[in-house]
Amino acid sequence: VPVHAGGLVWSGDLLLVADTRRGMRVFDLRDLTRLPPGAKGFWGCDYVLPQRGRWLAGASGSAPLRWSFASLDRTDPAGTWLVAGEYSAKGVGARVTRLPLEPLLAGERAEAVEVLVTDLPSMQGVARVDGSYWVSTSAGRRHRGHLWTGRPGSPFTQMAEALPVGPEDVSYDPTRRGLWTQTEHPGQRFVFCAVLPAASRVQD
Repeated sequence: VPVHAGGLVWSGDLLLVADTRRGMRVFDLRDLTRLPPGAKGFWGCDYVLPQRGRWLAGASGSAPLRWSFASLDRTDPAGTWLVAGEYSAKGVGARVTRLPLEPLLAGERAEAVEVLVTDLPSMQGVARVDGSYWVSTSAGRRHRGHLWTGRPGSPFTQMAEALPVGPEDVSYDPTRRGLWTQTEHPGQRFVFCAVLPAASRVQD
């Protein structure tokens, strides 16, 4: 599938892949197939996973969202949310949003219930935890990344250089009370969990 795949979301048997201009590509892990002996898939892989479908994105009264990264919010008693956002080098007008997941899983239309204009440059990932948004931003190949947090109606607060060089997507882990992320540059690639500050562990 020729897409940037800037974000991955795993829900049940479904693997959802962010498609920058179109929304989310949908794969069913039950479709994972081992190729016959001697056959090779792309990049010499022994297994293939065909695309099952896609969730097409639209827009009403605003520019279409660029689906640069995504995650799931399972901390809200009201339900599970698909959280997504868009990368912009300068950050002007850059947004994060959330949509209810259940209608999408049922093959129905879902509309964003919240859109935040963050204006944060180089956003790479977003997670929503107990109503607060956590955003990772990068600062080039030589400088550490930053972690930001904010709630609707309030400005985002920066935790400067809280992340290594080249941070990417973030995913919340309730057992560790932290954000899993990974870094992207060759020779500097790590996967780790950044524990959230203690003050953030109490819901407002």
